[in-house]
Order: sequence, then structure tokens, then C-alpha cells
Amino acid sequence: MTRIREWSRVQLVTAVLMMSMAVGQAEALSGESAQSDAPIDLTDAVQGSCPKGQLSTDRGCVIPPDIRTQIRPQFPHSARQQVEGKVVLNVTVEVNGTVGPIEVVESMRPGDDFEKAVISAVKRSRFSPAKIARKPVRAIIRLTFDFTKVSAAKPNNRLKLAARGRSGAESLRRTRAAA
Repeated sequence: MTRIREWSRVQLVTAVLMMSMAVGQAEALSGESAQSDAPIDLTDAVQGSCPKGQLSTDRGCVIPPDIRTQIRPQFPHSARQQVEGKVVLNVTVEVNGTVGPIEVVESMRPGDDFEKAVISAVKRSRFSPAKIARKPVRAIIRLTFDFTKVSAAKPNNRLKLAARGRSGAESLRRTRAAA
């Protein structure tokens, strides 16, 4: 009878230990998934020791998002008197390539509708998502848009309006191509 009691105690202690380990693993996994849901900030990321085309982050080497469908912003009608404008955005690229939250980091001419034009165009753009170990992840990238008026070779000397945008990843590719 004492052996049965001892055996029951051993089984009880083992069961309690196994349950506490399972709870600990579940907590670890839920914390891990919460971290993986948070976007990776690539605004100041550098290549570091990562392979070519990847950026070093606290979560490992990341392949940055790449633009698939770019919608160019229109030069705002309300800013036609201005010669130029610049808008810098932090853009969250979701795992499906759509654009999530957008933050205006810098604007050369606030209130001249440059921000509205850029945000409207970026929201309609599509990206390939950032990836870690071939798995899509949310990422924050920085996009810079420079608006300039360029003279066109038209007989009546009209002004052609243009907006150019570039991302940190695009600048990284240009730098590597030049090297």
C-alpha cells in the first residue's frame, strides 16, 4: 500500500511538473508571437554582417520590402506656386504587401498638401513584404518624396510637374550597384 502511495505521489509530482512546463512553453510562445506581430523597424537598418541584399536587425537578417506597384503622387494643385517640396514618411508594410500605418516624419512645406498627395499615393502602392528566413514579416520603412517643377520642352514653356520617391531599400540597392 505504501508503494502505491509513493507511486501516486511520483505520478502527481510528474503531472504537476509537466503541466507547469506546458504552461511555461505556452507563455513563451505567446510572447514570441506578440514579438513577431510587431513590425521590424528598418528605417535606420544597415547591412552589417548580413548577406548582400539583407539588413541586420535585432530579430536577424531581413530582406527588405520591395515595391511592386508604385503609384506616383501628383503635384498638389494648392502648391502650384511652390517650386519644390519634400515629404519623408515612415510606412508600415504588412505581410500581404499592403500599406499599414503611415507617419509623416518630415515635411518641407507643411500645409501645402504635399503630405496628402504622398499619403494617398503610398496607400495605393503595393510591396513584396519584408522576410526573415523566407517568412513574411511586418516592417517599417522610410520613404522620401521630392517634388520639383521641371521645365518641359513645350512651345508655350509650360511647367511639367514631377514627384520622385525613394526608399531606404532602394537607396541601398543603388549604393550596391555603384560599388
